[in-house]
Amino acid sequence: MILDTTVLIDLQKEFRRDQPGAASHLLETSGDAPVFAAFVTWMEFAEGFGDDDRLAGERFLSGFQVLWPDDRYS
Repeated sequence: MILDTTVLIDLQKEFRRDQPGAASHLLETSGDAPVFAAFVTWMEFAEGFGDDDRLAGERFLSGFQVLWPDDRYS
């Protein structure tokens, strides 16, 4: 499963509120499927954090595998 920026933002909001919602449910029902965030999505999400919050953002993102660009399919 590849998550987009909107899902990451929703997940972060749900975690902060400690109230699971649709994004959390998506992960819970994904079974054993690996969960990825494309590199561009990872960067978009990380950009939303200021210098004071950067570690918190990186900690949150560390739970997702990064899908790196690859020229094999171009």
